[in-house]
Amino acid sequence: LGWFAHPIYSKEGDYPAILKETIANESRAEGRYRSRLPEFDEYWINYIRGSADFFGLNHYGSTVLSAGDGGVQELIDPSWPKSSASWLLVSLLKIHGLLTSVLNYYARLHVNKQYTPFGMRPLLNWMKQEYDNPTIIITENGWADEGGLNDTIRANYYLSYLAGVVEAINLDNVTVIGHTSWSIIDNFEWASGYTIKFGLYSVDYDDVSRPRTPKVSAGVLADIISSNQIPEEIFEALHADPYYQMYYPSSD
Repeated sequence: LGWFAHPIYSKEGDYPAILKETIANESRAEGRYRSRLPEFDEYWINYIRGSADFFGLNHYGSTVLSAGDGGVQELIDPSWPKSSASWLLVSLLKIHGLLTSVLNYYARLHVNKQYTPFGMRPLLNWMKQEYDNPTIIITENGWADEGGLNDTIRANYYLSYLAGVVEAINLDNVTVIGHTSWSIIDNFEWASGYTIKFGLYSVDYDDVSRPRTPKVSAGVLADIISSNQIPEEIFEALHADPYYQMYYPSSD
């Protein structure tokens, strides 16, 4: 995240120091006479810094990382529901004690996006602390399945993730001003095409008129918008999540 965000949103501008140091070390190890990471001069540091009107955040799922004897250990809890959208998590490399590479890309039927609502509030708080509480719009957030109108997992996904957003706003004073679901309708999803569904509305692509039918999740989001609230039991379930308690042990 810092690779792209730090030059724009941080107080000092430029790439993060850890990124510059890591790539410089790797470049030297490769026999290069200069770092593969381009350098900003003072003109461009000042030109780019503070140039955004808001921070557009895409967030779907989280992974728990910890230090291990051989480097970085990754935890994807098998109890976390998995969606039909797939990314291949290639590798976590730790060189000279630094986490240097996490590469995700679409690859069907490999490691799936996770249903991990505990990660939303800590992520928003990290952005607040790292970038002096920027104005945030959550520009993508959603769940994929194989289709069907009774999408209760997607409905619960939105309830739980939005509960994290509400707590980040109300308890932590994070400046989130908007949330956009991905997606309003089932659409063409990169290499997966029409085989996975993110939509709040189902689309019949076998019908030339492309009729749309609301799913359960569409009604749930409509209720959230009209009532301007999330049921208390959703917050209770979030607080009971042991991974959430790693960050907020006092929540009950």
